[in-house]
Amino acid sequence: MKQEIVLHHLEELAERLSVEISYEDLKKEGISFKGGSCKIKGKERIIISRNLTAAEKVDILAIELSRYDIESVYIPPAVKELLVSKK
Repeated sequence: MKQEIVLHHLEELAERLSVEISYEDLKKEGISFKGGSCKIKGKERIIISRNLTAAEKVDILAIELSRYDIESVYIPPAVKELLVSKK
């Protein structure tokens, strides 16, 4: 499965889990990290550098989303395997 398609599935999963994803120009802000999750005013959020490749974005999203209970949410088997491998 192409990385862009996996990325799309992960973004949809985040939306279903009520996790906001934002792609920011972190280099411009002088921040040297690729991305991660945080909680702002009780809302789960994943911030990712927009300058990353699709594969790098997939890796960050998979790591962060692997922490959530996804058993009741349908996702393609290949994407589910990716999430399980990141736990």
